[in-house]
Amino acid sequence: MIPLSPLTEPEVSPPPGDDVEFPPHFIRTEWDSSCSFDDANEAQEIYLDHALGDGERGSGPSEVVDGAVVEKQWAGPSHLPSGQPVLQPSRCSLFSSSIDELVVPSIAGDQNPSTTPAVRPASVKGRARRRAEDRQAQAIERKKLAGPASALRYRPKASTFKYHSKFDRISSALDASNMPHASGGAWIGKRSASLRDKPWTVDELLNEMDFTLVPYEDGKNVVFLDSKDRIVGGRIAKSQKEDWNEVIDEGAKCLREVRKYGFEEGILTEDDVDSRRGPLLALPVGVSTGGGQTKPSNLYQNLRTRRLLTNSILRNKAIKRIAGAQSSAFAFLNPKLYKKYTEDLGALFASDSSLKANFDNSIFPAASFNCSDQSVSLDHFDFGNLSYGFCALTALGNFDFKRGGHLILFELKLVVEFPPGSTCVIPSAAIRHGNTPILPGEERMSIAQYAAGGLFRWVAYGFKTGKMLATTAAGRRARAAADGASGILWFEGLDLYSTRESLFEDHKAMRGMGA
Repeated sequence: MIPLSPLTEPEVSPPPGDDVEFPPHFIRTEWDSSCSFDDANEAQEIYLDHALGDGERGSGPSEVVDGAVVEKQWAGPSHLPSGQPVLQPSRCSLFSSSIDELVVPSIAGDQNPSTTPAVRPASVKGRARRRAEDRQAQAIERKKLAGPASALRYRPKASTFKYHSKFDRISSALDASNMPHASGGAWIGKRSASLRDKPWTVDELLNEMDFTLVPYEDGKNVVFLDSKDRIVGGRIAKSQKEDWNEVIDEGAKCLREVRKYGFEEGILTEDDVDSRRGPLLALPVGVSTGGGQTKPSNLYQNLRTRRLLTNSILRNKAIKRIAGAQSSAFAFLNPKLYKKYTEDLGALFASDSSLKANFDNSIFPAASFNCSDQSVSLDHFDFGNLSYGFCALTALGNFDFKRGGHLILFELKLVVEFPPGSTCVIPSAAIRHGNTPILPGEERMSIAQYAAGGLFRWVAYGFKTGKMLATTAAGRRARAAADGASGILWFEGLDLYSTRESLFEDHKAMRGMGA
């Protein structure tokens, strides 16, 4: 894809109303790493399709694309390469990814940009135009479905099974039925404080606590097994696609720029770098429940400027690719549980049109972007998540994964090498986990996707809270039926875990290929 020149970042101040001025990097990187194209002309053509939207196109020097003469509007400043499209800072709606206005400098290099809407030429033919029309039709179809449409329909392809048919198995003495969980309905995990207020080192874990090191090898996946051969997590190696390193670098760049811009503009302060998991700058976004909410709702940052930051992350194409890879890793390692997510979360989104999925290609309803330059968490449980549910973690940045940044799984007594671009999937409410420290001067960030247990409880209670049901005899009976007898819900959840022997048969069953 044609590289985009960096833009000079202007001073940005939020205007009144619902609109804000987007920093150039966030708008530019939305299209920066979208996909690969066959040739430069096609890349330019589709870039303008994305940037200008349906019905608008820049005008300017003509160029031949697939045999048709096309006029194009290129950026004017003299420091930009000839014929290179650039999306300048534009006024964008806070809650929409659509671009309302394109600021187009004149061809002569005028520094006072014109905001006159660009005009689409009368005829644009060829493959790029057909692809743009196909994308538009697909987008219309997706909007007819509630929630993360692509993820709800997702099934691993046959090529996925071939690629992942061989993986290492790490056994443990843990019986998953003994993992901690809340009493009663066991919808969420059990609250527990960190064991100590500083990260554990590799030497401590291996030499003093008798943990086992799980080394990393490119192209090789690892599954973690309990004593009953249940798959209780795994590490999916970095994708072998040619552009995956670029995707990971772009994802890290996005989080880095969010951190930098947030602190420079006073949107973020040092008070934000603190949590029960350690000194982490975590930006949560998505659909969740709890914290005094009377129903599931979207996790919005309190300030519009913070929503600007999280929305710009969600619009980044590399971040979306990573989110989709995390969801696919979950689907591969635990197909029956993934199916439950599609059923329950699909019902949730269908019941309330105000709920907005972060990504249409990820089944997870919520994400946390850990943007600190040294995102290393203390040992903890994510007790608000579904007690037996899986969450996905992907590391980003530049650090020596042999020496630091490991994922520690305490119940499994494992220290897992966790390089940037790889993904680990674990039941984070039931397994205490954390990271080993990285070296001074190194950078580590991460993306976590998860689902709150309260969302599944809300669906099981007929889209009501327990307090609502408690007001009537019929409601109390419905609640008791949903919770089941003590421990039933927990064991029903564990029954959804695949074993190393059943994994591929479970996939066949989920795809309608078997009983």
